[in-house]
Order: sequence, then structure tokens, then C-alpha cells
Amino acid sequence: MDERTTAQKISDCVTYFVGSWRFILYFFLILSAWLTFNTITNNYCFDPYPFILLNLLLSFIAAFQAPFIMMSQNRAEAKQDRAYRGLFQELKELTEGVMELVKTDHEDEVKYRKELAALTRAMKEMVEIDHSDEVQYKKEISQLIIETHKIQGMLDNKNN
Repeated sequence: MDERTTAQKISDCVTYFVGSWRFILYFFLILSAWLTFNTITNNYCFDPYPFILLNLLLSFIAAFQAPFIMMSQNRAEAKQDRAYRGLFQELKELTEGVMELVKTDHEDEVKYRKELAALTRAMKEMVEIDHSDEVQYKKEISQLIIETHKIQGMLDNKNN
């Protein structure tokens, strides 16, 4: 089920189209034809050099596209932030769970190692996500790395 509003669907369609090679090609062809026609035909040109009408049209297109692109990007960033928060919460719970396993002094080291590997994989996934607030992101990654090192140290101490 698509939960987007009609406006969100429209902004996504516009953003998808203006970000495509098809649009770039069409735009290039139209601009080339416009410039060629108005440069070659002196008597019949509708927009002589310095192409004021073309400048007006390009400004209109840019002003018209910008809100659609911004709406689409803002929604994509919000979706990414929700995914990031969910992943971070999952990592935090996983770290706490592994710490509890280690504290209870179970002999099942294979399980500890699997949990640690899952935490490491999750951290790698987290690093691959693009985040706008780099300071907070680095702080949270650092916390997860510290927790991972604590778990690894506890596992190493159990082996000695």
C-alpha cells in the first residue's frame, strides 16, 4: 500500500523525470534546436541573440522544478533518518543483549561470537547510510565501536 499523498506522488514523478537521462536528452535537443533556429534564421527568429526568451523560460523551469525536488529530497531524508534511528536502536539492543550474555557467564562462546559478528555487520550497514548530521552520526558510531570492543574484551578474558 502506497501511503504517499497525491502531492508527494507528483513531486516524486517530477523529480524522477527531471533526474533522468531521457529528460537531459530531450532538454539538450530542444535547447540545441532553439539556439540553432534563432541563430541561423535572421528574418524569422522569435528569440534573437542574447536569447532573452530562452533565459526567461530556463528560469521558469528551474523555479518550477526546485520545490518538487526539495519535497522529494526532504521526504527521502526523513525516511532515511527513520531507518537510521531504527537501525541504531536495534544495534543498541543487540549490544545490550550480548553484554547480558557475557555477564551471565554462559559457556556458549559460539553464540557470543555470532552476536558480535551480527553487531559488526549491522555497524557496517550503518556506515553505508548517508547521514546529514555527521557529528551525531560519528558520536553514535563511536559508542557502538566502544561497545563492540568491550564485548570483544570480555570474550577474550573468558578465553584466558
